[in-house]
Amino acid sequence: MSLWRELARGLRGLINRPAADRDIADEVEQYVDEAAASFEARGLSPEEARRAALRELGSVTAVREQVRAYGWENIVETTLADVRYAARRLRRYPIHALVAALIAFAAVAAMQTLAQQINNAFSTIGSKLTSAL
Repeated sequence: MSLWRELARGLRGLINRPAADRDIADEVEQYVDEAAASFEARGLSPEEARRAALRELGSVTAVREQVRAYGWENIVETTLADVRYAARRLRRYPIHALVAALIAFAAVAAMQTLAQQINNAFSTIGSKLTSAL
């Protein structure tokens, strides 16, 4: 599938979820119909052919979920859900957010100070080696 088509399909799935779900259901149904026709061509009755096609496919719901999970839009949707959840938690417990931000700030400051000290130590060693030569 072309990049443009993949992007358009993903955006449609993000914007209009029910329509995308109907498309997936239609695709699965079409597959079952084609498989049933194949079984009918082998000599099974229409009811037995449909049952054999569904048995071959497995769980229709699992197939729909597997198709839905494919693509970049699933990653975007999951990330947005995680961000919404985090925002709800931060609104509910703002002190936790403040403590987490302070801890992150302290960790970054400590790492920056450590990196600066290591850089100074190596530059001092380097200048002593250069002057010794």
